[in-house]
Amino acid sequence: MAPARRSHLYSGTEIRAGLTTALGQVTAGDHVLITHHGKPVAALIGLEAYQHLTAVGPPASQETVMQVISVYNQAGGAGKTTITMNLGYALKERGYRVLLIDMDPQASLTRWLGLLTPGAAQASPPAEKLSRTAFHVLSDPDEELPEPLHAFGLDVIPANSKLSAGDSLLYSERERLTYLRRAIRAQGGYDFVLLDGPPGRSALALAAVAASDQLIIPINVSKSMDNLGNVGEFLREARTFSPDLNVLALTMHSFMANTRHHQDMLRTVTEQLSAIAPATTPITHKSTLYNDAALYQQPVAVYAPQKSPRKEFDTLAGEVLGLLNMPESLEVSR
Repeated sequence: MAPARRSHLYSGTEIRAGLTTALGQVTAGDHVLITHHGKPVAALIGLEAYQHLTAVGPPASQETVMQVISVYNQAGGAGKTTITMNLGYALKERGYRVLLIDMDPQASLTRWLGLLTPGAAQASPPAEKLSRTAFHVLSDPDEELPEPLHAFGLDVIPANSKLSAGDSLLYSERERLTYLRRAIRAQGGYDFVLLDGPPGRSALALAAVAASDQLIIPINVSKSMDNLGNVGEFLREARTFSPDLNVLALTMHSFMANTRHHQDMLRTVTEQLSAIAPATTPITHKSTLYNDAALYQQPVAVYAPQKSPRKEFDTLAGEVLGLLNMPESLEVSR
């Protein structure tokens, strides 16, 4: 049986005179209390006990709930692929694990990331295979997402023209519209999954939006916003499969601040459409730069790291994280 610990009381004056004795008592495992006007106000403790009391616990977990976001507008040329790719890259730069899923048979996202370009070692890139797309997930509820391809630190489920066969599959059996959502959540391992679906009201577009928890609606400021009503109808249909689907943000693209029409559009989106979702900081008009980045098959931050679009998409990433109440960045080495 361990010997009982004793308590020793010292006044402020006594502890100064008897510090050596008190330290010996602490080393022996006794309690040493310092009093003021007869009441204990402090204590001497051993180094081991001090380290135990002040030990820094394990760092707070940086695990996040996976956010599945579709970037969708029924109109073509709204900037959805540009936003999907560059927002994904900006989130990756902040330390988040990002999966991009291309659901558009036109495969602009896949192509702009260079995944449809033959390499020196292979005449036919893997992205050209139907098996590397989400097609089989749409046909079988037990299928898993294929092994992703990799580009610029992003994981990518590519698309190609063969993916168009998925439309007929989905039209033939409505229940299949839930399969992609199920497969994404079974996959796990990501902080963000960004889906780029085709424009229009195709079944592939509906599957992408229905698989999501959040929706970002891109708006090309140079075009009419009349189709936003159609997006609302499409959203109601998607909510039959994803009841909690939320419109996270309206993101204006191709914005020119020195144009009166664009300023009017900004006020409309910011004020009159605020009931739908908050507006993010507009992405300014840089069509030549974006076209060149697509031509060189790179995110704009890689193609032109010193240009303003990199900062604009970093701002967008910060605003998206703020809307989701997520940290501004995570440890890249996580």
